[in-house]
Amino acid sequence: MIASGCAIRGDVRIGAFCSLNMGATTIGRVTLGDLVRVATQVVLVGENHIFDDPDKPIAVQGLRSEGIVVEDDVWIGAHVTVLDGVTVGAHSVLAAGAVVTRAEIRDGVASLLTSVFGDWIDGAGFAFHTGHGPPGVQGTEMWLSIVFLAADLLGTSEGLAWRPRGVHRLEPIAR
Repeated sequence: MIASGCAIRGDVRIGAFCSLNMGATTIGRVTLGDLVRVATQVVLVGENHIFDDPDKPIAVQGLRSEGIVVEDDVWIGAHVTVLDGVTVGAHSVLAAGAVVTRAEIRDGVASLLTSVFGDWIDGAGFAFHTGHGPPGVQGTEMWLSIVFLAADLLGTSEGLAWRPRGVHRLEPIAR
């Protein structure tokens, strides 16, 4: 499914049962495997300007493209940017706001939240300070679950003061 407002430009291949949500953009060579979820305002840039010669304007130096490959069963969160030359391995999660520049991401979380955690609100969780109005808690549990997953994949989840408890609750860890 490709939602309205998407911009698809270049050599783009989209696998079975993929979704690109409103405002997603592809540029250059981009390959999406099966069951890939692309959230709103994601930018996949499968090419780059050549700027090797400082004596020539960038606009006349052309483009190069290694392409982007997103393997099967990947979730790309809102406002993520993936740059040319990146391969995202199967079953990965690219967390909201991430800028992915590494050549290869395998079976895990490429980036944690870019929003800054604000204040703890009793009964609700952390408030996010996004710079666009007052802090909010919508989706807090989901994002903290992603943080926990990343820590668990890195073998450091024991250092956290909480763990996911069900779908929408966090459970403090007694120390």
